[in-house]
Amino acid sequence: MSAMRAIYTILILGILFLMSACSAKKLYVNGDYDAAIHRAVTKLRKKPSHMKSIVALEDAFAAAQNRDLGKIKFLKKDGAPENWDQIFDLYNVIDRRQDKVKSLAQIPSGIRFTDVKSEMASSKQKAASYFYARGEKLLSTGRREDARRAHDHFLKTKKFYQSFKNTDEKINEARFKGTSFVLLTMKNKSGMIIPAQFNQEILKISLTDLNDGWTVFHSTEKSDIPYHYHARFDIMGLAISPERLKESSFEETKEIEDGTRYVLDDNGNVMKDSLGNDIKVKNYKTITCKIIQVQQSKTARITGGLSIYNLGNKQLIKNAPITSDAIFEHASAKVVGDKRAMSKKSKNLVRSRPVPFPSDPDLIMMGSDRLKGMLKDILYQHRGLFY
Repeated sequence: MSAMRAIYTILILGILFLMSACSAKKLYVNGDYDAAIHRAVTKLRKKPSHMKSIVALEDAFAAAQNRDLGKIKFLKKDGAPENWDQIFDLYNVIDRRQDKVKSLAQIPSGIRFTDVKSEMASSKQKAASYFYARGEKLLSTGRREDARRAHDHFLKTKKFYQSFKNTDEKINEARFKGTSFVLLTMKNKSGMIIPAQFNQEILKISLTDLNDGWTVFHSTEKSDIPYHYHARFDIMGLAISPERLKESSFEETKEIEDGTRYVLDDNGNVMKDSLGNDIKVKNYKTITCKIIQVQQSKTARITGGLSIYNLGNKQLIKNAPITSDAIFEHASAKVVGDKRAMSKKSKNLVRSRPVPFPSDPDLIMMGSDRLKGMLKDILYQHRGLFY
């Protein structure tokens, strides 16, 4: 039985080797040269003399080299400076491919290597110089969209060299010049007195999570920032309601145990049990209480709008109306009657006592958080305006 297993194992391994060689050949026939090279190299590391893998490797390697060197020749002949990036990548592919084959213990005789090290270094230098020069030219136009493209070019420069001239400084400069800065301010046009700290509280709004790529929001003006957009929240109206007290009442009842009573027969006589004892049962009665509830309320309504201006052409590009309410509500109650009739909900309500109404300034301040959220939502919804 062990001999049969050994034979089966040898057969299976032989079939796997044949399938692997055929697979490399099939990849080569389909034009997937580098995959064929990888497959053949993997098999030759296990069995250096496997002829079908050797043939597949030689054919795929020659085809891949001819293809890539042909592309390089065409790109060089084209003469466009932007081609140096692609030329470098192709040389890099060739170099890695050759290193893979060189890792074999026995390199097939049909393999022909090409020395690309000096050409790689030259194309790398030329590609970095191209992207740097292109970035500088774009940065010099003064246009934000060009500064953003320059930023990409300087980053590509760092793909080739971590330190190339003053690329890091240029990246920071392009980032700054390509950024759209938005200033958020608030102005009271209502004619009403608003607490000074209200303005401060609104402008504490957290805008950092609105910063999106090339857009940065500020709620405090900085003298060294060239703002491109102005988002101004104008308070146009402020209405504060009177202090309202609304009283309502309702009754609650409950059946409670109230001693015992004798059970009487139809003739009005006390009934006896089997032992001759008087029969008694629990007696119940209904108790009632009245809950007098007091609802306190007061509201401050702020109306206005968020106007967004393009500071480049002084044009209004968006106006979004805003209405925000600050609401004070408080419920309390007292009980009249038998307190035992109260429900759990009423007991909690009765524990609450009336409280002083907030002052007008305090009520206005209560609404600041909701208003900040509304402003932030509008800016988020229209962040596409800030390009």
